[in-house]
Amino acid sequence: MLSYQVAERSRDFGFRRALGAGETRIVWAVLSQGLWLALLGVSIGVIGSLWTGRALESLLFGVSPVHAPTLLSVVPALLGAAALAGIRPAVRAVRADPMAALRSE
Repeated sequence: MLSYQVAERSRDFGFRRALGAGETRIVWAVLSQGLWLALLGVSIGVIGSLWTGRALESLLFGVSPVHAPTLLSVVPALLGAAALAGIRPAVRAVRADPMAALRSE
């Protein structure tokens, strides 16, 4: 999804580069967008797992429905994977050609 959004906004990134935006700023814009989506998904997943765990508590024998160490280890792992997945689209956004963006207008 992030890769598609970067492809759709390639002209925007080209304009930013033409106006003097640094590579770090563009990379941060792409990564923050991807991390925001990942954080939203992880939040929905954690709430869903807590709700489902409570709903299925009577079926769990000897296991806690809310295992905090598991949640505390999975959330950073998923956010780290999202950050790694956002690097390639961010590099593509940095490579957007400013001259092509200016010629298109």
